[in-house]
Amino acid sequence: MHLESEPHANGIERKPDPLTGRLKTYPRLFLAAFSGGTFAAVFLFMSDIWDVEFFRDFVAFYSAAQTAAQGRLDLAFDPVHLLPLQQEIFRDADGLMHYFYPPSYMLFVAWLPVFPFYLSAFIFTTLLFGFFLWSVRPFLSDRDDWIVMLGAPVVWLNAWHGQNAFLTAGLALLAFRWLNTRQVWAGLALALLTIKPHLGVLWPVVLVMYRRWSAIGVALSASVLLIALSSAIFGIRSWQAFFSSALPAARDYSQAADLPISLVASPYAGMILLGLQESLAMKLHILCALILLGVLVHLAILRTPYRFVMAYLFSITLFVTPHNFTYDWLFVLVALLLVWREARLSGFLPYELAGLFLGYISPFIINSMRHLDLPVAPILLFTVVLTVARRAYFEARADATD
Repeated sequence: MHLESEPHANGIERKPDPLTGRLKTYPRLFLAAFSGGTFAAVFLFMSDIWDVEFFRDFVAFYSAAQTAAQGRLDLAFDPVHLLPLQQEIFRDADGLMHYFYPPSYMLFVAWLPVFPFYLSAFIFTTLLFGFFLWSVRPFLSDRDDWIVMLGAPVVWLNAWHGQNAFLTAGLALLAFRWLNTRQVWAGLALALLTIKPHLGVLWPVVLVMYRRWSAIGVALSASVLLIALSSAIFGIRSWQAFFSSALPAARDYSQAADLPISLVASPYAGMILLGLQESLAMKLHILCALILLGVLVHLAILRTPYRFVMAYLFSITLFVTPHNFTYDWLFVLVALLLVWREARLSGFLPYELAGLFLGYISPFIINSMRHLDLPVAPILLFTVVLTVARRAYFEARADATD
């Protein structure tokens, strides 16, 4: 199947008209509110007026890197060892921030303990945010698009918590950009994405659909190299502990009552919240995932313009994996930006703007309703998937008639 070249796939040959009215005002209000609130919170924190727990998720990476610095990365998967390290940073913390990442991820974060916690978190978040901006830059047409992206709630969630979705979404964006023109680099990006393998489960289908054999070979080879390199640096027992301790613990944690499963946007989570048994919920989840995968294949068979196949891929990335959290909605934001830009150029479909806006603010809604134990997250995400799929099929029909 034919893939568009990168400039056309990214749509940079055409420029939309500047935004006006509410479309111009609302993103600026979001950006002003989030940035102003963040600066105020930082000021209050540094003045010892408000004990804000910035970078609460980042503490998992930092404490795990501390164990790696001691030559015992395998202990990062042991809550008994990890919790005291985290309590040295957040003394009032009564819960553990689990570390479920494969040892290859430590290649990215082993340097963290070189700096004090907050400085390390700031450097880490700034570097990853810069990487994401570089990755997403070709998809943003003008200043208005930049403001829309920077005002997105999910961007600020990642910054506040020190999460790594800037890295994972950026790697997926690079694979998208390079798949046609730079297969080797696309394969390398996908190999690096194996640090969170559940976010890349759809990519093998895409590579086969578009016959990107070189990318497949590079992705497989580089993945093996990452395993070998991490084994050489952190020891074979780190991988043994990952498979024997981390993966079973992750499964147990996903079924534990203390997991805020209302934050998870998947059919599996929705079924659990509705009271279904875990085994039945997983079977229904797999069925839903296969249906969405079938739509992805169908879009490719129709020769849908590549950027809209990718927009759909990004929109369903979270939906097909049983476990995700609101910071992972950065993948969804990419899908929204792709549809948003085309809508600015050619006009919005009926109710399309409403679907885009709902997806845009969904991370805020989900976090606000996290204690209600209702399947809000999967419903909101499914609305986004329908919005993106509708645009993809519209563009497939339009392209077929040209």
